[in-house]
Amino acid sequence: YGKVYIGLGVGKTTLKTNLDIPSLTSLNTKGQASTVNVFLGYTVNKNLSIEGGLTSTGNTTNSASAENGIALKTETDLRSIELVAKGTLPLGKFELFARGGAIFGDTSYEMTLDIPDPTDPAIRNANKITQNSQKLGLIVGAGAGYNFGRGAIRLQYDITQLDMKTTDPVPLFTSVGGVFTSGTGESTVSTKNPKRLMLTVSAYF
Repeated sequence: YGKVYIGLGVGKTTLKTNLDIPSLTSLNTKGQASTVNVFLGYTVNKNLSIEGGLTSTGNTTNSASAENGIALKTETDLRSIELVAKGTLPLGKFELFARGGAIFGDTSYEMTLDIPDPTDPAIRNANKITQNSQKLGLIVGAGAGYNFGRGAIRLQYDITQLDMKTTDPVPLFTSVGGVFTSGTGESTVSTKNPKRLMLTVSAYF
């Protein structure tokens, strides 16, 4: 023990994104995106390790619509830094483990809010909304692994307590009866508690 290890993980992250404009609409989207994780760890003893890692989740593109014809298309991108403690139960070459610690998330949003003219639905008003949010939260997870030689392969599932939210005024372009107007609405964009499934491979030094 007392070994350093590095690793690479790939998997899928589930993201739920909400756009709320009180005077207009509230819409939710949900989807999955490919995720890559690189990490560095240190084995304190056979039951305890410390890990730090960087994770990047590709764009999650989703859409939703409301009864009034308003449509939303979102592209959400999540990056995170995490520091966790991992407790391990060795079972020969196999192992079960649980992990928990802190995570800092950085989320970027690109949205298209499509607002129809109430008297002529054929007229559509496309509004672009771009936001960014950072938040410090918690991450917990569990999984199983197999050790071989100077390496290991693991499957893990992580849940975050990470409520990323930003509220900003945004310009809104609308029309009524073909008469176009522009104004400002206060929008709240949030992504809450992303979840991910990862397969990782690591090597000991």
